[in-house]
Amino acid sequence: MSNTLVAVSGFLIFADCVLCILIFHRGMMKTASPDTAMQGCALLMALGFIYGAVLVCVLLLLKNDMYPFIQRHTELCLTVSLTMMFVLLACLGSRISGRSRYTMSEIDKMDGKTFEKACAEILRYNGFSQVEITGRSGDGGVDILAYKGSVRYAVQCKRYKNKLGNSSIQEVFSGKAYYHCDKAVVMTNSYFTRPAIKYAENLNVELWDRDYLSQQLSVKA
Repeated sequence: MSNTLVAVSGFLIFADCVLCILIFHRGMMKTASPDTAMQGCALLMALGFIYGAVLVCVLLLLKNDMYPFIQRHTELCLTVSLTMMFVLLACLGSRISGRSRYTMSEIDKMDGKTFEKACAEILRYNGFSQVEITGRSGDGGVDILAYKGSVRYAVQCKRYKNKLGNSSIQEVFSGKAYYHCDKAVVMTNSYFTRPAIKYAENLNVELWDRDYLSQQLSVKA
């Protein structure tokens, strides 16, 4: 029985290390946000080398220094390992389920400020960094500033029932220059009129409509 408990303790310690690696991996991938397949492959190779080195160190510790300690303090190791396991599983679960926090029906009921916060969170989970809600009057038609790689985005958020026209496009286009951004976006839970779509094409403003928003909500992190 004692040997079984020792083996279980060793396995739980190893599993905790694997969970730490998974959480670290997701955080690294989200922060790095590779823009090309080549960058993604390079990042995966670098992370793979790091993880391999960590696992080798863990196995060496289990074989030599840690194994006698586990034999002497089996119950303590079991308690600590199980506690770490539950905490790490909760952290990993929150990362995996982060994008499905909102539903379209919930978004349709939000007020303007709540919708801005939801949009900011959705951008973060889709690889944007330095996401900032301007949160002030006279914002130049820009509600959110964010980066994707080195590209700076100016985003106007419109929680709306009817189709959007030209005004929001003109506002965010002007706000892009005011905030010295590279791209302008209108993000909405609704759709755009045909003239507005044509107008946005002429001004090079990106339109993220209801279909785009729904797609981002359905993707798992």
